[in-house]
Amino acid sequence: MKVSLVLWKGTTYKDKTHPIKIKVYQDGKPIYFNTDYNCLTSDWDVKKHKIKNNDSVNLELETIKLRFSKEAAVGKGELTVNQLLTKKINRYLKNGQAGTHQKYTTILNQLEKFAGKNIKVGMITDDFIKDWQIFMGVQDVTMKGYAVKLGSVLPEQVCKRIKGIKWVVNTSKLISLTEEQFVELLNMQVDNGQIKDALYAFILQVFFNGLNIGNFLRLKWDNILTGYIDYKRIKTNRTGKFKIPDDAYPFLCYFAGIIDIDKNKLLDYAYANKDRFIFTTMNDGSINGVWDEMNLKGQYAKVSAVTTVINRNLKIIRGIQGLPEMSTHTARATFALLSYKKTGDIHMTSKAMAHGSVKQTENYIRNTQTAMDEFTDKVFGKKR
Repeated sequence: MKVSLVLWKGTTYKDKTHPIKIKVYQDGKPIYFNTDYNCLTSDWDVKKHKIKNNDSVNLELETIKLRFSKEAAVGKGELTVNQLLTKKINRYLKNGQAGTHQKYTTILNQLEKFAGKNIKVGMITDDFIKDWQIFMGVQDVTMKGYAVKLGSVLPEQVCKRIKGIKWVVNTSKLISLTEEQFVELLNMQVDNGQIKDALYAFILQVFFNGLNIGNFLRLKWDNILTGYIDYKRIKTNRTGKFKIPDDAYPFLCYFAGIIDIDKNKLLDYAYANKDRFIFTTMNDGSINGVWDEMNLKGQYAKVSAVTTVINRNLKIIRGIQGLPEMSTHTARATFALLSYKKTGDIHMTSKAMAHGSVKQTENYIRNTQTAMDEFTDKVFGKKR
């Protein structure tokens, strides 16, 4: 089986980039899989099948390609749905997205109970989806959620031929907080320590350009010493840097145990504790062990466990404040919408969020439920 990287010119995004895909030949026919990376035609090396002058992304792409090659070998010439779901589960685990990781794990477990551990891509048909629903005994609304996630790992051409999956691909909605709701959180009074930790972590995520929770939890005091957040992204290994807004300092002082808001005291504390995590719970060895004593898999598991605790407490805040949604990913969506509404600059918003292309940022803004609600209010008016 031949596995290669190709620039898919059949799709062109608004920033003139094209998606980079994995091309896999099965029985003489090509099947394409997304990599979540995009590239300009001028930056793509056609002969070497890689991006020009971008070693860090090329390394990630080669890792993805190698993974597909190994999976194909194990599957005796055909990738299985089990392998594709496992690949996605491991990625969410790596990024510290505990909730999403658990949802896909549940789907994989249910799928294997129904059809075994060697489910070929070609087995997925309309009848397969219907029989799977009957086997699980779930309602249509639950099955729709399962179909969305299953469709996200299948090749595009497979989704197009299946009615039960075709209509649910790319319909996920992100829910953002409005500016007013975010201000209410800034002024919210909380006594419980764990809930307060989760609230302030959420607020800092928004202030830190909607930083992915996996990257946020890995921040140490050493990362703020220059007045900038200076860090390395988990997924791409590339460095990121942005200025710390003044409004973020009270919340940093909270995690440093400094009662009065004093930047000099905070810097002194940061220098003295530069090897410790900003989010206090990450320093707690009782949660999945001590960080420095763990292997990479153990570190991912710890981030996942801490994320679960944060989301559990954010759910409590959601109930208290009467919010439509609140999770670590809501913070990311909130930054996307607020920054775009204030500046109207989609390119800078995309750069601030470290998105691979403007297309990703457009999905955040277009699919944000709050944005859709506000658009409806503008068209038809809102009753007070």
